[in-house]
Amino acid sequence: MFVELFNADVFGNIRRCQGFVSRCTKEIHRSGHELASERIAAAIASMRRYNKYRLTYFQALLEQARKQAVSPPAGREIVRRPGNPCSATPAPR
Repeated sequence: MFVELFNADVFGNIRRCQGFVSRCTKEIHRSGHELASERIAAAIASMRRYNKYRLTYFQALLEQARKQAVSPPAGREIVRRPGNPCSATPAPR
């Protein structure tokens, strides 16, 4: 993305690129490298799709990705011990 912006106008986009780098760094520190890199890649893909390279739009995309709930695996089952006070069914006596 930076190459595209710099090819279009170096001096016009240098501050914008610095802002993107700053936001990416903050996102990596906030949520970890693996998760942040996925979110950043998705945000960049969306900016390319709509040809809208704005820092506020990038921040909004990262915020939206952060708020999306991570769904648990479909085969997951919760197993509770008998006598657990937090379980929905009362313990057998």
